[in-house]
Amino acid sequence: MKARHNNQLAHSLPQLQNLVKRDPASYKDEVRQQWSHYRTLYSQPSEYTSEKFERLTMFLANVCKYYEFHKEFIRDCMELLKSQAHTLTPDTRLCLCRALIMMRNKSLLEPLPMLELFFGMFRVKFDKNLREFLKQHIIADIKNTNQRAKSTKLNNTLQNFMFTVLNDSDTQAAKQSLDCVVALYQKQVWNDPKTVNVIATACFHPEVKVMATAVKFFLGTDEEVEQQNSDSDSESDAPDIKEAMMTHRINKKTRKRQKWLNNIKRKAKKAKQSEKAPKFNFSALHLIHDPQTMAEKLLKRLGTLNERFEVKLMILNLISRLIGVHQLMVFNFYPVIIRYMQPHQCEVTKILQYAAQACHELIPPDTLEPVIRAVANNFISERNSVEAMTVGLNAVREICSRAPLAMDEDLLSDLVTYRGYRDKNVSTAAKSIVALYRQVNPELLKKKYRARPTAEQQEMLHVRKYGQTAAAEFVHGAEVLNEYGEDDKGEIMVEEDNDDESQEINSDDDGEWVDISHSEDERTLLVESNVNHEEDEELNSADESFEADNTEHAVSDKNNFDNNSLVSSSAVLSLEERRDRAKLISSTRILSQKEFAKVRRAQLAKKVDAALPKRFLKKKNGTPADDKITEDEASLFVDSAVRKETVQLRDIEKLSKKLKNDKAARMASIQAGREDREKYGGYKQKKAQYASLTNKQKRKTKTYNMIKHKVGSKVKRSFRDKQLALKASLRKIIKHKY
Repeated sequence: MKARHNNQLAHSLPQLQNLVKRDPASYKDEVRQQWSHYRTLYSQPSEYTSEKFERLTMFLANVCKYYEFHKEFIRDCMELLKSQAHTLTPDTRLCLCRALIMMRNKSLLEPLPMLELFFGMFRVKFDKNLREFLKQHIIADIKNTNQRAKSTKLNNTLQNFMFTVLNDSDTQAAKQSLDCVVALYQKQVWNDPKTVNVIATACFHPEVKVMATAVKFFLGTDEEVEQQNSDSDSESDAPDIKEAMMTHRINKKTRKRQKWLNNIKRKAKKAKQSEKAPKFNFSALHLIHDPQTMAEKLLKRLGTLNERFEVKLMILNLISRLIGVHQLMVFNFYPVIIRYMQPHQCEVTKILQYAAQACHELIPPDTLEPVIRAVANNFISERNSVEAMTVGLNAVREICSRAPLAMDEDLLSDLVTYRGYRDKNVSTAAKSIVALYRQVNPELLKKKYRARPTAEQQEMLHVRKYGQTAAAEFVHGAEVLNEYGEDDKGEIMVEEDNDDESQEINSDDDGEWVDISHSEDERTLLVESNVNHEEDEELNSADESFEADNTEHAVSDKNNFDNNSLVSSSAVLSLEERRDRAKLISSTRILSQKEFAKVRRAQLAKKVDAALPKRFLKKKNGTPADDKITEDEASLFVDSAVRKETVQLRDIEKLSKKLKNDKAARMASIQAGREDREKYGGYKQKKAQYASLTNKQKRKTKTYNMIKHKVGSKVKRSFRDKQLALKASLRKIIKHKY
């Protein structure tokens, strides 16, 4: 006879746990009995490693929230981990940590004491699984705590505590704490300047692992966050809503499938909302309080560092980014990086990239001139390979694009001679330097290398001396706009007075928008309503007088042109007149977004169109150039004054013509082509892994009874049918042969 299940409840903790959750009051005595067993084992340190102690710990963690002894249970677990964490077995430590996490999830434990305990347990040796488990929980707990609102008090306390842990002599604790801080920043939980500066202090940690982690954070913050965003987007887009709807419609309707479909719909809706929300991602380098001191300390640390070359490269990269982003003055950096500028140097393209990143306009040209000279002498020489020459020319271009004054006229004239070099990569790189100085300083080039200046260069080109600032006085290109503004439909705003003569203009109310219909052959001028009859007679003949006499611009300052006439007239104005008109429009009213878009289109047209000679200024008349510029092209317009923070490695390694593969590369390509191929057979092209065979292959495996009718019909063919089949076969053979 089988025993009753009720008699086994005291010895079956999972069953008792299930019953307690249903009715806690009815099983209070049984839980009290298990609590007394736990206290007995707790008083005996030799029993800490027993399986019974672990089972009782997890049982009480699940049910103690229903009883009053849960505070004592939490205190016992924390005291045991604080005092004997190093002597406990890995399983017992993990069991106690899980019990505390369970208490925290049930809101029975405050986050601060538990997190401080877990940070201290990073010092436990030879328990990697526990450290990873605690790190994941710390990140998730802090993220959930700050999910609805920022917990400022908790964050400040934990950040101060982490600051002390990062300065700890224990390498494991410092490394794990730094990983937690970095993960919280990347998850946009702790993205304030205090967190960034705490990580910045880890760049000077005596342990190389901790230092490398902090340096990698500053070098790869933007890339890692963008990668995580793209990964999360791809994961959210993985379940296709249309495919899920089709699957649900065809398959059997069950509650599980309905729940699965609702989950996919919710994910798709969330992904759609996240796409609409703007994402802002600022580099952590901008949040550093004292970048000058940090760069100098890193450079000093680099001089005494005796580690792998990869670690030195990371420090060089970070120093160059700090100099470029914050425009620092660290003059000792350039002699250090010049030592590595040799074609045979390992990772020399990255060295050139870091040298270009560390250049900006505030550095004296005398400081940067040795850098350019070193690149020119070591790379740009016919005794080097074409790859080295191309890389050197590209590096010079990137340096000069950030600091144009660093180049002198003699060196530039020598580099320009490589425009006609026999190799296309070298000649293209040299032409890029010529194109750069045509934009920034054409005076350094010889006259035969200066191209015809564009309209934008004629307006905005002003070679600044070292230390000279360029403050914009007006919006360049504003001369193409109306003086009194325009609405979305291109209708012109007319200011009307209360004079009786204003009734001559068809308007119901004062200050209303007025539609003007005009032909392509006639140029209609719109005037204010308070003009007298003599001014009206002048304006009626404004079309003829505009081309005959240039003094009529005083009349046009009072009047509004339509869009085509305004841009066309701005094209024939002199440089001084365009500037005066742009200053007038920029200083008298606020421009709308559509007007800024129109200005961008006009400026983009000036980049393309060459400037008109003076003799054509009064004769030019026709379709405005910016009508050819679309909105998409205007969105690609980038002001030359905007400086990029970093230099891309592909800009240094750029080759306009692909080089021929050597024997090793060809053999690698051959070996790659032999993969997934039989030993004595060609590669079988299939559309998919489970695609079917061709009809020709299927016929070879068919039985004779399946194909005997086709064979019989083949024998009974007429002579004409056989003749046509033979011709088709011969054509196919000749086609494949030739």
